[in-house]
Amino acid sequence: MVADIRKVALLMSCLPRHVAEDLIQRLPEEYGATLHRCLDEATEVDPIQRQRVIREFLNSYKPTSRRRHRVDAAHCETASFHFLVPVPPAKIVKLIQHEMPQTQAVVLSRLPSPVSDNVLALMPEARRNAVAQRLNCLSPIPDAAMKDIAEVYAALLSAES
Repeated sequence: MVADIRKVALLMSCLPRHVAEDLIQRLPEEYGATLHRCLDEATEVDPIQRQRVIREFLNSYKPTSRRRHRVDAAHCETASFHFLVPVPPAKIVKLIQHEMPQTQAVVLSRLPSPVSDNVLALMPEARRNAVAQRLNCLSPIPDAAMKDIAEVYAALLSAES
């Protein structure tokens, strides 16, 4: 149960502090005190661990009766980047190495978790932390923009072959 409360604290640490405090006030007192303590400790968590907890939460979230899996290669969000799935992680790192962290985060967010985790692991620590931070706060991106980004990387990958 403490592990679950810690995960909730990690998720809540991504919220503005006043929103997190308001949510804690709505909980039974025994949970609220533990959650508040874990929330204070959540600022010292490795960004990659925080990102994994967020990913776990998002992958288990059911907004409708139809479950949405970010890692489903047939899903519209990942389909445009399907060509990167079989590419070795080191080659993906090389392909995106000169991009801004937010662009790297967008690309990694469209890949299955095992692939993006392997790519992140190969990045230098400072860049990995910057990308993980951007992954934690990505906003929806228009499909047309995602298609354009995917086309650029597909062309770059083809040019290298």
